[in-house]
Amino acid sequence: MSPRTILVLVLALVSGISAVIGVRNIIGNSAQAKPVETVKVIVAAQELPPGELVGPSVLKTRDFPKTLVPVGAISNIDDAVGRAAVVPIAAEEPVLETKLAPKGLSGLEAFIPVGMRAVCIQISNVAAGMAGLIVPKNKVDVLFTSNDQGPDDATGGGATAMLLQNVEILAVDRTLYVTGDNKAQTSEIRSVTLLVTPDQAQKLDLAQNKGTLHLSLRSRKDDLTAETKPALLKDLRFRQEPAVGISPGDVIATTAREPVKEPLKIRTVRGGASGSISFPAP
Repeated sequence: MSPRTILVLVLALVSGISAVIGVRNIIGNSAQAKPVETVKVIVAAQELPPGELVGPSVLKTRDFPKTLVPVGAISNIDDAVGRAAVVPIAAEEPVLETKLAPKGLSGLEAFIPVGMRAVCIQISNVAAGMAGLIVPKNKVDVLFTSNDQGPDDATGGGATAMLLQNVEILAVDRTLYVTGDNKAQTSEIRSVTLLVTPDQAQKLDLAQNKGTLHLSLRSRKDDLTAETKPALLKDLRFRQEPAVGISPGDVIATTAREPVKEPLKIRTVRGGASGSISFPAP
């Protein structure tokens, strides 16, 4: 056997021994590594819609790495039972303190912040034309129409004004949350519950007893206050917008009446009597 062959064999043997020692060291270090510390966290066993009371049957525990436990996670089932969900909670999602109402609050009450009020507008046509399209959490403006005025009042018989702006819908009929198809549970809306301040609650109560309320749906991205003025019935009567392609000046010129020409009169005096003779104007 040549020296070169012997050298190759020695190098191969050394390399093999080194590889075996390295693998043993890795296995030994892995065996000595500390196990990941876990804690028990309460998760939802099924989807929990807002407003629903949480019972033991819809909860279960999961082991979470201690470093990955969400802030506000509940670890004791008794701390969650009997409380209402205020937001949708998906199955297997950790149940957090911020997603549950305080104990003793359920249903609509759980959605009302301190200092606010929930007012139900019970008018059959409150959302006419938008049935099934407005859902909880939408933002709306409330329009008030007063139609019990006499024909000689300043409005000309009725007026519509912007009563409230950028108001949140808490519930549509008895629906507190949006379903998977992003629609309310009913196609014929009979009532809408709004989240308002105490002052706004008084205005709504007075308005729905003295006129008609309608809702105007607005974009969630639009939180600006619109500058509006009441629409008066007297401004709508006999109002005609200019035709397309004709300037307002042309409309005024073509629709203006020509002045009425007064007849010519000649005064006559005969003795002590006086009179007049009329002639058509030229």
